[in-house]
Amino acid sequence: MGILLMISCLQEDYKKEEFIQTTEALSCCKKTFIYAMKPLSLLYAFLWFFIWHTDVNCVKPKEVMLHSHKNNAVCKPFDIELLKRIGKRNNNSTINDVVLSLVSVSMRDYMRSHDDLSSKTINILVPFSLREIPKTRKDLVLENDFSCLCFTLKLCAEFKEAIDSVKKTTMALKKSIYPFGVNALTQLIAWFPGIVGQLIMMWVCSKATIVMSNVPGPKNGINFHNGL
Repeated sequence: MGILLMISCLQEDYKKEEFIQTTEALSCCKKTFIYAMKPLSLLYAFLWFFIWHTDVNCVKPKEVMLHSHKNNAVCKPFDIELLKRIGKRNNNSTINDVVLSLVSVSMRDYMRSHDDLSSKTINILVPFSLREIPKTRKDLVLENDFSCLCFTLKLCAEFKEAIDSVKKTTMALKKSIYPFGVNALTQLIAWFPGIVGQLIMMWVCSKATIVMSNVPGPKNGINFHNGL
């Protein structure tokens, strides 16, 4: 989303309204409150990481064995306009809400097909943008400003059930101090020796089954063997 926003701002047809899922600008009072609460929000984020349970399922077993064989799958490209229309029809959900809902349904189907009947949720690391959407092209600031949130995704059999659950969770996150606490914790970890920061990140990642990235891919997708 950050790259899409940057490219759009560099073009003549930049429209602020097209980026409905980008974080809205915070008022001066809210910024002051978040800054004042930084130590507490940092502690809150750390405790969240600490108590977040470690996933064990058919995708991520208890004993993970690393080997040279890697599986890879490439799906057909999604039409962004179609995802927006689906989101609008489902209580004005964002593109990320729609994608997470698709993950919920597809992962449940995959796990059930692999005899994993007990998993009800999966842990996902999800990027959460803290960038304020620029009003004009001149207001664009080229910087990374995001948090990587611990997101527990409920596995649903139906898309409608999934998107209602996802939207409820993401709306709560957007109104909480948790994303700002994770951002503050990340800034603190950056001051640690490199090996310490890497060990902390490996510990956090070991709790999740999936790492989600919303970085846009190639405009026209990637084809292998004449589209196969």
